[in-house]
Amino acid sequence: MNKALENTIGSNNTFMKYAPRAVALLCLLTVISAISFLTRGWALMDFNTSILSALSALVLLLNIQLARGNATSSKQKFLTRIMHRCSYVPYLFGIYLLLFKGFWSLTLMVESFSVMRVVMSLFYLICGHFVVNAGFQSCPMARLEVR
Repeated sequence: MNKALENTIGSNNTFMKYAPRAVALLCLLTVISAISFLTRGWALMDFNTSILSALSALVLLLNIQLARGNATSSKQKFLTRIMHRCSYVPYLFGIYLLLFKGFWSLTLMVESFSVMRVVMSLFYLICGHFVVNAGFQSCPMARLEVR
């Protein structure tokens, strides 16, 4: 068996382990960010977070369809073209969640402690972990050729 194909099959199993949890967390993050965007006075950072989390969830959902093999051949070619262009969005967004929203928010607690900041930082760390793992596993899957 082809070595690249073997690695992709292992990647597919790991992807299917992390992707549904990542999609659920991204949907929750989309709702939280949209509510925060509307209640905090139209903050641009919350708007960007809600849009990117919705886009990342959509890309991971499409990638789940490809990984399960539920798509027909014409639909599979279309989904593969989308994945070639968008497969790095969840990975990069997960790194942003993990490093900036998670770890950096924890370092800001040196100035002032807040229980809500701890809860949100832990949520971003957990969400970032699942999104980074699912996004990292989806990148090689997007490079496969459709036959």
